[in-house]
Amino acid sequence: MSKTLKEILDKKEEDILLWLNEIEKKEVEFPSDFNFHGLAEAATTLAFEVDDINLKWAIIGNKVYEILAERAKNSHSFMLSSMNIRIRTIKNNDSDNIRDLLDISKITNWSTDFPLTFNEAKTMSKNWQELNVFQIKKLRIIKDKLRLIERMNDSGFEIEFSNFDDWMNLKKVLP
Repeated sequence: MSKTLKEILDKKEEDILLWLNEIEKKEVEFPSDFNFHGLAEAATTLAFEVDDINLKWAIIGNKVYEILAERAKNSHSFMLSSMNIRIRTIKNNDSDNIRDLLDISKITNWSTDFPLTFNEAKTMSKNWQELNVFQIKKLRIIKDKLRLIERMNDSGFEIEFSNFDDWMNLKKVLP
């Protein structure tokens, strides 16, 4: 027997998204006796019931409508609801600011703008214990930026630039 709508709504938003992702990827069976349309409507209501939008509930509502559209013979009304959630979310979140926040090129440009050339950093790293505090700080900035790039690559973003492998090898010896 499937869970009730109330049981799902009582869960954390992250758990609901995880469950929906599993359904979408067909890792769990689609519970045909569950009220998905009710979940979509409830999530949309929760997303927009206050002045500040609840993005997690907007994402849940949108995902449910997309799942319903994928399974429906006539998906138009479900996709229309999905698009309305998107429009309302963009409208309520000042889309320029959201786009700016999510602009990966800003992260890439900042993280690859090193205070030293590769050769300078390589030379300085050999005897970094003898450097002054300002020189060591430049090496630390480079290491921090390289860690950020590494974390981005581990997260699925492919950030590459000239001498990428050399810089990543140098990171291992930076203070």
